[in-house]
Amino acid sequence: MHDEYAIEYDKLKNDCNDCKKEDLIKEMKRCGMLVPDSTLEAEKVIVENNVNKYAHNIDFTIATTMNCNFACPYCYEDGVRYNTMNKETADKTIEFILNQVDKNTPLSIFWYGGEPLLDLKHIRYITEKLKEHSDKYESYSASIVTNGYLLTKDVAYQLKKLDIDNVQITLDGPAKIHNERRYLKAGKKPTFETILKNVKDCCEILNINIRANVDKTNMSCVDELFEEFNKNGIKDKISFYISPVSDISENPNPKCFTNLEFSKEQMEFYLRMLNKGNKIVAIPKPIYGVCSAISPFSFLIDPLGDLYKCWNDVSRKEFRVGNVYTGVEYNTALSKYLNYEAVNQEKCMHCSVLPLCLGGCPNENILLNKRECSPLKYNASNIVEYYYRSLNV
Repeated sequence: MHDEYAIEYDKLKNDCNDCKKEDLIKEMKRCGMLVPDSTLEAEKVIVENNVNKYAHNIDFTIATTMNCNFACPYCYEDGVRYNTMNKETADKTIEFILNQVDKNTPLSIFWYGGEPLLDLKHIRYITEKLKEHSDKYESYSASIVTNGYLLTKDVAYQLKKLDIDNVQITLDGPAKIHNERRYLKAGKKPTFETILKNVKDCCEILNINIRANVDKTNMSCVDELFEEFNKNGIKDKISFYISPVSDISENPNPKCFTNLEFSKEQMEFYLRMLNKGNKIVAIPKPIYGVCSAISPFSFLIDPLGDLYKCWNDVSRKEFRVGNVYTGVEYNTALSKYLNYEAVNQEKCMHCSVLPLCLGGCPNENILLNKRECSPLKYNASNIVEYYYRSLNV
């Protein structure tokens, strides 16, 4: 049966009239793989992007503390003020959010830091106050980004009670690598073993997504990291993906992958995982709207109540766009984000992965003026192939 459809698909690539499988044609039209010759596909992508950018989806990232229990040497937050939110600012944060929401609109909260679990008190307080006013928005959801060190089973149940169901934890490799790069401030003590235990204890309470930060110094150890989850019986109870360490400096960091280099490493990693029977390949999806940084309805709130548009800008005064006490300021920083054009290069309009990339990270494009093509430019077809193969693993 599969061979029949493969033959008919090959015919489609040459002439739609040659294909005898009407169900195949119908499904490919539904998925957007077949479109009329008159359709301006690239222009349609831009329209859909703008529609999603201005869709009234409300999401707030809240960093109640910029303190952290880790001393990662590469942390881009190094040097920012390590404040923690007080009750007055928490109340103003609640008031600001409730003034932005609409009873017909979902409200999403992302807890961030620093290390947000260092200030669980304010996470609980703000959440409970927002939920007291559930009549002001359509629905509520929340996620948290944490280093995982404080994510005990008791904390996991507290987060679950607060409707914080999704957790992202960052690891830099197996113990020998992770402990060299993500150690405690107090005495540079190792953290991997504690985090692994916490993931094991909490993965059936919360949806845990493990992000492995990779560069040229630790990519060769990622397989060993994944094997740790396998040995502990949790590889099918978590989500896992690798992400390149961002090079946000003006001068290229030789330790960081270019997107082309990363695309090759990613495919080789996926292939090794497939050969070992691991299903971790995911089909990339369109990112219409690019990210919340360019949406008029999304803000990041730091411990002092200052408003920002991007996580990378947090607590850097030159990028603030207002404060929960005084409201939003239409200043240079806000203008750059809200007037950002996701696609402003002709080459993007002719790119087959345009909906999956849309010009890349707005923050990098605005601040560094660098538009490096997404890894998907080089490996999208491989991902589709590997995903198909994973269905039979």
